[in-house]
Amino acid sequence: MISVLNRFYVPVYTANEDYARDGSAPAEEKAENQRIFREFLDRKLGTGSVHVYLLSPEGRGLGGLDIGSATQTEKLLAALEKTARELRTVPGDPVVQPASQSSPPFSYREDAVLHLTARGFNRGSWREFPAENWLVLPRREWTRLLPPAGAPLAVGQMWEVEPKLVTRLYHRFHPQTEDTQDDVARNRIEEQGLTGVVRSIQGDRVFAWLTGRLRMKRPFYPGRDDPNEVDAEIGGFAEFDGPTRHLLDFQLITEQATYGKEGFGVAVRTARGPRPALPPGQEQVLFDFESGGAVADWKPVPPESGGETEPAPRLTVQREHARSGRQSLRITFQGGHWPGVETTRIPEDWGDFASFRAEVTVARSCLVGFQAMQERSSTARGWDAGVSRWVKTELLRPGTTTVRAPLHPNDWSALRPELGRVISFRIFLYRPAPGETIHVDHIRVTTTPDPVERPKTAFRVLGTDLTVENVQDLGKQLAEQWKPPLPHTVAEIEADMRLRLSEARRSHPNAVLAVLRDGERGYDPAHPDRVYDGWRDAYWSSHGPDSLTRDRAENLGRAATHEVFMRHRSPLMRVDLESIPRGSHIVEARLVLVRETEEYDPERHPLKNPNMWVAEPCRRPWVETEVNAYEYARGAFWKVVGGMHWGEDPDFAPQYVAYGPGGGKVSAWDFTGAVRYWNSGEQPNHGFMLHCDAYDWFMRAWTREAPERTNRPALLVIYVPRPG
Repeated sequence: MISVLNRFYVPVYTANEDYARDGSAPAEEKAENQRIFREFLDRKLGTGSVHVYLLSPEGRGLGGLDIGSATQTEKLLAALEKTARELRTVPGDPVVQPASQSSPPFSYREDAVLHLTARGFNRGSWREFPAENWLVLPRREWTRLLPPAGAPLAVGQMWEVEPKLVTRLYHRFHPQTEDTQDDVARNRIEEQGLTGVVRSIQGDRVFAWLTGRLRMKRPFYPGRDDPNEVDAEIGGFAEFDGPTRHLLDFQLITEQATYGKEGFGVAVRTARGPRPALPPGQEQVLFDFESGGAVADWKPVPPESGGETEPAPRLTVQREHARSGRQSLRITFQGGHWPGVETTRIPEDWGDFASFRAEVTVARSCLVGFQAMQERSSTARGWDAGVSRWVKTELLRPGTTTVRAPLHPNDWSALRPELGRVISFRIFLYRPAPGETIHVDHIRVTTTPDPVERPKTAFRVLGTDLTVENVQDLGKQLAEQWKPPLPHTVAEIEADMRLRLSEARRSHPNAVLAVLRDGERGYDPAHPDRVYDGWRDAYWSSHGPDSLTRDRAENLGRAATHEVFMRHRSPLMRVDLESIPRGSHIVEARLVLVRETEEYDPERHPLKNPNMWVAEPCRRPWVETEVNAYEYARGAFWKVVGGMHWGEDPDFAPQYVAYGPGGGKVSAWDFTGAVRYWNSGEQPNHGFMLHCDAYDWFMRAWTREAPERTNRPALLVIYVPRPG
């Protein structure tokens, strides 16, 4: 039968979950899959989720076999031969040479790749052939299979492999079951363990026995409970280099194993052991643009699913701005939002390197980005998709910059071996002008890690002698002074301020209370009928990772509510103080902010936990409908993403002009010092960012666009106008 298949047919098999609505197959393949299914259904040729579909060379349905018939060799062979005769098919060599259908996954040099085979001992359609799985263990995991480093080794020495790693090893210790995906969620481990004991030491080589035990409940079908349970005794060995704890070989087998009433067997072996890391200082050039056809492999980045097509950039190589060799890549953009170019001709794996570097020359301040897409990366928005792709963005100033970035910034985002090989590399520019050019050269990776610079900033706390590292530091210093706040309403706060106004007028008869809230009348004594329209607020997120480019570029200046939280997830606010004459005596001021609901995160309950909020003054003239994590106005970039630059010419002043804890549904902060700070005229009023130490969280707070006027943020100021 194999001869008939390979000589007369092009055999293809598909996995149903890949072609589901949310499956991983390309859209055009999903459409073709549905077309074939509909044709067989309409022509009554037979269909099924497990079915043989016979197609003509043009893709027309010819006939099929259900799974029961297809597993009977005689029936399947007869159908194949009959169809070949009717089509008068001329036999030929296989279009695709037979090869293993299970191949080792992508891995890095220091990873250990384990191959697992499992087979039930009762034969039939489910267990006619063994099942295969692969497990990639990075260095931080496979080292935990061995005795702890640092302690001397001796024959008879025992150790326990940590449970979390044992669970990962044992998840596939079961025979073939009904699976529609890589499903371990229905495993329920009831007993497990893996113990090692050193049996011999010859020079630096150590040999150890491994013994283990597993009892695990695993229903045969997803979503259906049954009494099937794995019960297995496990044995094996590990060989490793004693001084370095470098794994040389690792194997496990089930010695006695049952699944329900049936026996099964599992074997795990090292398919590829970890290799030593590349030496420090080694560098690999990815793209140098020196060859004559240097740009032939680069194309415009295709539109994302459902997205708009960006104007195609033009590519040339130029001697201008070459930083290595004689040529650089010149990219000329034709406008757009996120236009870019990509290549799918990727040099051999470079995930074993530590750092990325590239030379970029630009003529104006702009945002340039580099992106590596792996086999299982996603271009969608949101956290899960963001951590599946590697991105480095850089806010560049005019001139040439060496862009640097770690290739493995953490354990949970790309580049990661479980995401597969790098299949494309992209260069993009955020919102270029038509005709704008950048030059890129000497794109490379190196084994030398770039040091992570975390510059410390000293924030002065206005009205005190305190200098702190951040709001968390301030919160810790003042935690003992915290008392649970008494809940209050906006009306109660305003009534209290009117009472304080009466008290102030005893010594200052001309004292004024200004309620600065959008939609409020009477804030300006000189124009009592004028309605206040001086609030501005806009939320943007500079939350990592760097790949959340579209999320960071979003502007929410017209939203009725927004999150108010930590420095990287809070809004900018500005309140116009021009109705208060310069140099007035500011008696008292309060900032009022209202939550949308009284829902609190249990770990961030403002009525139960000490917390701290601060107002950090902005130094840039931001625009409410344009500001985001990259720009404070269209084409005007922060020095650092999120404006978190407090060095020379800082985006935000390194000081806190107001501080205090949150107050529940309605929060009010003493803002007296902040109003004095701006009313003096010494500092321009570009507003402030209100953010906290993470022990409170306004999941949603009302903005100046709130439908109900009293829910809008307000600044209540009692002041005495300057004479004259």
